[in-house]
Amino acid sequence: MLRRLYFVFPSKLEAQPAVDELQSRQGISTRKMHAMARPGEDLEGLPRATARQSGDLRAHIAWWLWETDLGIFFTALLALCVALYAGAMVWAIVSLAVMIISFVSGALYSMYVPEVSLTEFRDALAHGEVVLMVDVPERKVADIEHCISHHHPSAVAGGSSWTTSLFGI
Repeated sequence: MLRRLYFVFPSKLEAQPAVDELQSRQGISTRKMHAMARPGEDLEGLPRATARQSGDLRAHIAWWLWETDLGIFFTALLALCVALYAGAMVWAIVSLAVMIISFVSGALYSMYVPEVSLTEFRDALAHGEVVLMVDVPERKVADIEHCISHHHPSAVAGGSSWTTSLFGI
């Protein structure tokens, strides 16, 4: 799984040197960089975000997985109550095990997987700023953040999230 880093630049003119530097110094392909701006803004020369990336499909998948996990937990809770009432101890133990697995997976996700959504950048996009998303392995996150913060002071780090190459998200 990759980390998606978000950087906000005041304009395309300030984002372009950062993209060039990430390519030349850090070896990041333009396939791993995605620029967004408000509709109608010129992003010529910058790697454009796809419709799925612009629509934040990744955040929708994360929400769907979270809701599914909650549904499984509460279904298992209901099954546990029914099993205890009926005296079916095997089903009660199975339901309890499912609840524990669901709880632990949700807790691990919320504690260890960073979560930033494009909705957090609505104001910046509305003001004509450019959001650059950079997908990198977890081991390169600190290097990329250091590179951008030291060589491009006009950029604002917007956090990080998870992403994957699957589905073009």
